[in-house]
Amino acid sequence: MIEPVASAERLSAYDVVVKSPGISPYGPEAQAAARAGTRFIGGTALWFAERANGEGLVPGTVCVTGTKGKSTTTALLAQLLRAGGQRTALAGNIGMPLLELLHGDAACWAIELSSYQTGDVADSGARPAVAVALNIFPEHLDWHGSHERYVADKLRLLTGARPGTAVLNAADPVLSRLVLPDSELRWFNREDGWHLRDALLYHGDARVMDTTALPLPGRHNRGNLCAVLAAIDALGLDAAALAPLAAGFRPLPHRLQVLGTRDGITWVNDSISTTPHATLAALDVHRGQR
Repeated sequence: MIEPVASAERLSAYDVVVKSPGISPYGPEAQAAARAGTRFIGGTALWFAERANGEGLVPGTVCVTGTKGKSTTTALLAQLLRAGGQRTALAGNIGMPLLELLHGDAACWAIELSSYQTGDVADSGARPAVAVALNIFPEHLDWHGSHERYVADKLRLLTGARPGTAVLNAADPVLSRLVLPDSELRWFNREDGWHLRDALLYHGDARVMDTTALPLPGRHNRGNLCAVLAAIDALGLDAAALAPLAAGFRPLPHRLQVLGTRDGITWVNDSISTTPHATLAALDVHRGQR
């Protein structure tokens, strides 16, 4: 095992270090190297810097973050865009790593970003076309060091990267207070945007469809659909026309995945619920069942 001092000395020998997202920049070795002048950067930052146009925007990009729900949301976004005829790459924290797609060709980019990666977009100096924020509650405190730093790092996708359009959850107490002067704001879970009234999906005052039969268990997952449709609108596409195609979505594994029933008991794999908030949402879906 390399001692922390030795590791910091080795890192300090380089001007720039490209790090894996799982390596925290707040660790003692990284902090010591940073004080010595070493700059840490991630692959996400390199990809965005390479793809920016003359105005600093990366066309067609939709970055999705949130404490929970971001994988389902990003996958659903990619499926609806593809169903609508858009050549779409699914990348980032889901799908292909962005560095492997440095010269990829796509009309749209559905990019999931964890809190380990959101700051990379801001560090790149480039701006995503659209950024979606689903929710903010405590997670990954070992990597970030504190809840306050976790929130700040998560929000850098909005406050630091300055997306062309920010799609925000009006029901989240942290996100609902944001002021982003450099971005157009579009809200979901609010009556003037995409929202639910019981199981009915509305866009403003226009009823779009009944979501009861969709393969999106729980109100939180149907709220994710609202986020997806708001992002599609922000790209200038017809989200209302694409909404019914969510019926063909195949849910991701380990997320309220029904395995079967035995002796009158339904067994559900929801192993991705690694926070109290996610577990409470999952329990609400199956309230009153065995």
